[in-house]
Amino acid sequence: MKLFLLCCASLLLSLPLLAAPPASPSNQRSTVGALPGYALGVGDELSVWVAEVDSLSGKVVTVDRSGSITLPLIGNVHAAGLTMPQLETQLRRSFRVYIVNPEVAVSLVETKHDSVSVVGAVARPGVYQLAGARTVLDMLMAAGGINASAGPYAEIRRSLASGQLPLSNAREDATGKYSIARVNVRDIMALKTSQENITLTAGDVVSVNEAQVVYVLGDVSKPGAFPINDTEDMTVLEALARAGGTLPTAAPKSATLLRRSPGETKPTLVAVNLKSLLKGKHADLALMPNDVLYVPNSTKKAVTGRAVEAVIQTGILALTYGVIQ
Repeated sequence: MKLFLLCCASLLLSLPLLAAPPASPSNQRSTVGALPGYALGVGDELSVWVAEVDSLSGKVVTVDRSGSITLPLIGNVHAAGLTMPQLETQLRRSFRVYIVNPEVAVSLVETKHDSVSVVGAVARPGVYQLAGARTVLDMLMAAGGINASAGPYAEIRRSLASGQLPLSNAREDATGKYSIARVNVRDIMALKTSQENITLTAGDVVSVNEAQVVYVLGDVSKPGAFPINDTEDMTVLEALARAGGTLPTAAPKSATLLRRSPGETKPTLVAVNLKSLLKGKHADLALMPNDVLYVPNSTKKAVTGRAVEAVIQTGILALTYGVIQ
């Protein structure tokens, strides 16, 4: 019996060892998680696995400054701006020249620890590091969120070397070097949209626009600054309604509209008879961003010219610093 066991052991040892199974994406170099829709950018490190190609069994490549990766057999492939599923599709198409029905898998090994700029109407404008895949919402939160003066939209700018922005309204700027698109930051902050909450890449700039407003000051119920909808004009009567209407002590016949036209140093003062507008005797006036409607008090002497401008400017400063609620 002992002789039989020894013979069996000798036979087993003489057999060639079983070859290890080909490496697969599951046993490659550890990878970092990427959010769905993450757009690859310059500096990202990728692990590429192609079945039946030993030299591509977990090969790590870096997206170069031109936005491309270089692989055996197929050479340069543009990767910047693509998601990993999109890159896998592109690689399958390229490898079909050499392999029948190639199996391709791409994983993100490391993102470039670079920065994104968040500027405009946010609590803490500045440059923020990209530690992994980060979305518009992530970076807005890193900047302390949008502030009270923020409008509904932000502009995102991306170098075309990193690919086009994956947004339906994306366009090239006048230089042809950048992709620019607009997103609704209020909807993003309120988690009302996921399509616009894209993943950012190194070098992106998120600029939150200030709201365009008109001011209603003086003898009204709720003096303040009122945002103008980007898609609709606001009129004098609409602004007055938002301010809660005039007070009983107001002089609506003696209201004044102050307007600063681009390129002009002095504002234009326009007399506005609110009573006539309310009665429909005159056509309502369309307002422009930063127009100021001032309703004086009937118990005070009428003020004109520089005095009106001074009163209005005082009111705007008070609004800015929270004196007028």
